[in-house]
Amino acid sequence: MAAAGFLGAFVIFEPAPYELFVCVLMVLFFLGGLTVTRHSMPLLLLTSLYSLGGMITLFQLTSPSSQVVYVAVTFFLGLTSWFFALVVQQDVFRLKVIINGYVIGAVLTAALGSIAYLGLLPGGDMFLRFGRARGAFQDPNVFAPFLVLPAAWLWHGILTKPSNLILLRAAGLSILLVGILLAFSRAGWGLVLFALGGVYLVAFMQARTLVKRVQLLALAGVGAVAMLGALLVALQFEQISSVFETRARVVQDYDGGALGRFERHALGFQLAFEKPFGIGRSEFAKLFTEDPHNIWLKSLMVYGWLGFVAYLVLTLWTLKCGFKTLFYSRPWTPYLQVLYVVFLGHIVMAYVIDIDHWRHMFLITCLLWGIYGLEASHQKQMQRN
Repeated sequence: MAAAGFLGAFVIFEPAPYELFVCVLMVLFFLGGLTVTRHSMPLLLLTSLYSLGGMITLFQLTSPSSQVVYVAVTFFLGLTSWFFALVVQQDVFRLKVIINGYVIGAVLTAALGSIAYLGLLPGGDMFLRFGRARGAFQDPNVFAPFLVLPAAWLWHGILTKPSNLILLRAAGLSILLVGILLAFSRAGWGLVLFALGGVYLVAFMQARTLVKRVQLLALAGVGAVAMLGALLVALQFEQISSVFETRARVVQDYDGGALGRFERHALGFQLAFEKPFGIGRSEFAKLFTEDPHNIWLKSLMVYGWLGFVAYLVLTLWTLKCGFKTLFYSRPWTPYLQVLYVVFLGHIVMAYVIDIDHWRHMFLITCLLWGIYGLEASHQKQMQRN
C-alpha cells in the first residue's frame, strides 16, 4: 500500500510503474480474499457508467483507435479507485500507510523538480518542461496539483498534532511549496492556497479551547510571513521573477479573446446539445484549436451526456457523504478533513482544467469512499451495541 502511494509520484512514461504495480496488487488482494462491500458499489457503478459513455462515443467516430485506448485507461483508473476503496474499508491503518507513501513520493518528486529548475542536477532537463518544473511528471499542470494533498496533510499535522515532529513537517511542506511555485501552474497555486486555507479553517472550527485557537492564529501568522518572505526572496532571481510575472496574470492571452478558453467553453456546451453522445477525445481541439480545459465540458465531449451525468452524480455524492461526517470524532477524521478539502478544491479548479485522467484525483476519491465505508460499518456496529 505504501509503495502504491509512493509510485503515484512518478509518471514520466506510460504505462507508469504505478499502473503495473497496482495491477499486481489487485490480483494479489483479490486472490487473498478481498471482500466486496455494498458501500463501494456506487463508486464502481458510476465510474463504469462514465467509461461506458466514452465507449458509446466510439460509434460516433470514423477513426476510434485513440479513443479506445483513452477510454480503456479511464476504466482502469476507475477500477483501481474501487479497489483502493475496498482495501481501506477493510483496515483503517491502510489509509495511513497509503498517505505516508504518497507524502514521501511527493516530497521526492518536488525536490527533483526544484533542484533541476535551479540547475543543480546533472541531466535535470528531463524534470523540466517549457522552462517550468514538472518533477517526475509529464506536465507541470499535473505535477503542481499532485503536491497539494501532501502539502495540506503536513500543514494539518503542524496545526493539530504534537510539536515533536513540527520541524520535519515544516521541512517537507517547504519542499512541496517550492515545487508548486516553480511549476508556475496557476491551477496549482490557486489549489494550494484553497487547500491550506480550508484545512486551517477546519482545524480552527474544531479547536475547543481559547488557548488552542490562539496557537492556531499564531501558526497562521508565522506561516503567512514565512511564505511571503520566501516568495520575495525567490522573486529576486530573474529566472523566477520573469516567469512568475507572466504566469501570475489571472487571464492569459489564450483565456480571453476569440476562441479563447472561456469562449471555447460556451461554444462547447452549445455543441453538447447537438451531440448528446459526444464527439471523441481529439475532435474538440480540431474544431476549436485547443482541448476543453474544463472537466464538465470534457465529460460531455468525450463521454457524452451519460458520462457527464455519472461524473456529476459521483461528485455530488462524494461531497454529500463527506460533509455529513466532517467533524465526527473518529480515527479517520483527520484524513477525511484533509481529503475532503483537497477534493473540493480540485472540483472548483476543474472548471479551467481537465482532470479526468489524473491518477491522484482518482486516489483522493477512492480514499474518501473508503472512509465512507468505514463510517457506515461504524454506524452499523453502534446500532448493534
